[in-house]
Amino acid sequence: METKIIISGAGGQGVLFAGVLLAQGALEAGKHTTFFPSYGAEIRGGAAMSSVIISDDDIGAPVVEKPDALIILNEVSFMKYGSLSRPGSIAVLNTSVVKSAFPDTFAGIPASTLAIEKIGDVRTANAVMIGHYIKLSKLLRLDDLIIAADAVSKGSAAAALNKKALEIGYNYNNSPL
Repeated sequence: METKIIISGAGGQGVLFAGVLLAQGALEAGKHTTFFPSYGAEIRGGAAMSSVIISDDDIGAPVVEKPDALIILNEVSFMKYGSLSRPGSIAVLNTSVVKSAFPDTFAGIPASTLAIEKIGDVRTANAVMIGHYIKLSKLLRLDDLIIAADAVSKGSAAAALNKKALEIGYNYNNSPL
């Protein structure tokens, strides 16, 4: 089975880190994976997107044109990529930031609010989103992502925050899917 994922948000929201975290989690689970980042010229505030493919078999190309999953961190990304959601796909939306009406096929989670209220750091909203996605998709185990957080976080303090954020997203229970 091959799953194609697009993660999108603004520069500074940790979109690329979220892709690396998800790809590393796939490696921890013994799966094949690709990670392909894309971002605008701006470092903070510009568009950022990463695509991740996770597969049980070899992956032919890292390009994602028709995603099986969307993880959307901001309004602009929802406007740009939201239409790529299709029947059977999983779409997770940061409702702390996206204020537009969205279809019931999207799973909304107030990731930024949860990151601030429960962790004290909005920068962990990306990991909250990844945690929620893996719960809905059952693509990976939470334990795989917890191990991955140690491998890809910059320092043990950041790893601890990211692990907590993954758990918060995973345990969030307000989804139509």
